[in-house]
Amino acid sequence: MLAQFDITQLDVALTIHWTEAFAAWLHEHDRRPNTISAYLQDVRHFAMFFERENDQAFAPGLMNATDIKKYFARQDADKDVAVSSRNRRLASLKVLVEWAVAIGAIEYDPTVCIKRQSLGQVIPRDRSLDEMARLNSVVADGSYLRCESDGHAWLGQRDRVIWLVMTGAGLRIHEAAGLDVDDLDFDANKIFVIGKGGKKADVDVSMEFMNEIAAWLQLRPVSAGKALITDQDGNRITTGQIRRRIQMIGEAAGVKDLKPHDLRHTYAYLLSDALMKMGLPMLSAMNGVRKQLRHGDLKTTTLYFGVRESQIRAAVEVM
Repeated sequence: MLAQFDITQLDVALTIHWTEAFAAWLHEHDRRPNTISAYLQDVRHFAMFFERENDQAFAPGLMNATDIKKYFARQDADKDVAVSSRNRRLASLKVLVEWAVAIGAIEYDPTVCIKRQSLGQVIPRDRSLDEMARLNSVVADGSYLRCESDGHAWLGQRDRVIWLVMTGAGLRIHEAAGLDVDDLDFDANKIFVIGKGGKKADVDVSMEFMNEIAAWLQLRPVSAGKALITDQDGNRITTGQIRRRIQMIGEAAGVKDLKPHDLRHTYAYLLSDALMKMGLPMLSAMNGVRKQLRHGDLKTTTLYFGVRESQIRAAVEVM
């Protein structure tokens, strides 16, 4: 539990480590634990760069435009750094600057000269119907499991729940990991999800979805507490564990480089197709997808539906 105190009363020469003070300030400003963790990871990345460049320990009062320009020049030159990661680090530093100004450590924003980069063309990440058929088959029969012990059989059943909430509800990986039993509404066939920014919204799911979840609740460890998806000891599953299980499933199905977020994109495509087959016009179908994915606006949803070069080529050939 983070300490509660008035961060504005701290002397510029902080008596606790600056990361602890920054985290406390974020907590006081109602940032969620996952958000705080992400901010700290990003600002520590900059702090390590600063210390290598200047041969001295970083402190918020030492932030300056020269070092920040150098930092992002390195980011922009490194082809392994995704634009989304670069932009996220900039956003985190801006929050650090907001805090540093609030406590009087600095008087101006040294990041003002750095602009967000355009994400450019978004490549569709959905998986084909053939790939999904192979993946679903692997999940159903547990062929990716390394052994046939009772313990591995239990893991297979648990993994089917992970697969279900990601392919049948389009959840982000941290949302799947964070689900609680209290988030289930069996009467309305809905689940309640805390998404980005700590916003809670409902997602409609099928009756079959809820039946499978109900069956899982009979197998979930009694020590699990509130967590819906756990390990065999009843501990809430982590996002790292989810990534590893999805990777194992993808490898067994012969689907290369399968990522959890690919399943969210696939869910968007399948839901859009289902809504249009019911007779809804495209705009209405897209808005339905937006609601289920809990996007703030339709522009974000449309990023999921980029066209592939192979699709254009196939269309040209049959014109």
